[in-house]
Amino acid sequence: MNDYRSIFDRLKLFFDVNSDRKVAERLKINYNTIKTWSNRKKIPLDTLLSLIQNETINIDWLLTGKGSMHTNDNSLQKTEDKDTIEIDKLSLKASAGTGIENFEVEAEDKLSISKTFFKTPQDPQNLKIIQIIGDSMEPTLQDGSFIVIDISKKGGIDGIYALLLQDEVLVKRLQFNLDKTINIISDNPTYKTQRYDPKETQIPLKILGMKILTIQ
Repeated sequence: MNDYRSIFDRLKLFFDVNSDRKVAERLKINYNTIKTWSNRKKIPLDTLLSLIQNETINIDWLLTGKGSMHTNDNSLQKTEDKDTIEIDKLSLKASAGTGIENFEVEAEDKLSISKTFFKTPQDPQNLKIIQIIGDSMEPTLQDGSFIVIDISKKGGIDGIYALLLQDEVLVKRLQFNLDKTINIISDNPTYKTQRYDPKETQIPLKILGMKILTIQ
């Protein structure tokens, strides 16, 4: 089994697109082929390498995430350095459901993302990528998608955040109230809104960062 999801995430970055369907268009294959690969959680690498043989993608980077996105061409490298941001992809997965137990957070990869995805200039040191698990934030955030969070933004402004609630990492919409309580909201209406009041509970809540970009 190869790392299907990571490979396709890197293909999205290389082609500067935000969906598997658009990757299929760039590879000039039927989207059903990609869905078959997804169901099997495996890509036939000989087929994939044949499809990208005319691209400037670095095969080592595609398969492992290591090295430059492009083949060793100085002009391409300069363009990449200028037009992309390298962001740490964290090993934790943030639940958009009932939560998962937190474990040691460490960067397991670096992904290069086009600066054009961001509305304003960003400090790469403040950006982290985490994966969504669960359906409580659908249709806004899909199970298996990735988000970029800004760890310098710790609350005060309503929005979608990654947070640590007790021993669970979650991604939820937070609404900050004047009485210092926080509404923890799921975009999926089948999940109930929770009200967090630090005066009424000893359960710790720590905001990890605010979502600023979604990579579906």
